Amino acid sequence: MNTMYNQMLSDLDSLEIIIADPDVIPVFAILDILTSNAEEAELRLVIGFGYYSSGNYAPFYDDDDWKFGNMRGHCDGTNFGDSDGGQELKVRLNNPYFTWGDPGSFINPEEKIVNYYEYPDIYNEHPQPDSVDYFIFYQVTSGFSPCLENEELDFYLNKASDIIYTYEYNYLPGSDTLYGQRPPGKTYEWFSIWTPDTTFTNSHSWAHRYYIHYGTRINIPLPIGE
Repeated sequence: MNTMYNQMLSDLDSLEIIIADPDVIPVFAILDILTSNAEEAELRLVIGFGYYSSGNYAPFYDDDDWKFGNMRGHCDGTNFGDSDGGQELKVRLNNPYFTWGDPGSFINPEEKIVNYYEYPDIYNEHPQPDSVDYFIFYQVTSGFSPCLENEELDFYLNKASDIIYTYEYNYLPGSDTLYGQRPPGKTYEWFSIWTPDTTFTNSHSWAHRYYIHYGTRINIPLPIGE
């Protein structure tokens, strides 16, 4: 048994070597007995590979540094016109790994508009606490369009998720002063984000604003009118 176990570990190492993506790792393994008799057994080992993630969303990788908005692309100048930091947050928040399954519908829609100043970073949780003071992106610069590094985007993503899913009568996780936005009896439906398509103000202030949409979930499809 010990010899077989060590061979399994060796097989895992070999598979990791031939996989092109260095971030892919073995996540689970299933061992089945196919045939057996008094002298020998035939086994099958199925290995699942994937990425570790800190939450319910696709992670930001080391090169996922984006301009704050305006579809200005990556901080290194690539992907200009394709996306920006705000859009990358929106895509993830609208496509979590785990969500409601079909069929189902939402009724009684309600929108919450959330501004940065409603969520101060009281305990300096941001990875750059000396320059950023809120759970929602806001920054004053000398005129250049700011860059959101991947660690910052992870911070804003996790805080946005807390704000979205925490009920408005409950504190955010780890907070004793800030409440969530989720209305009682409502379920999160979809998310939009505002980033300016021109300079925000003459004083070079830059910010995100969240538009969170909730509804009452019903577990049967709504009838389609003729």
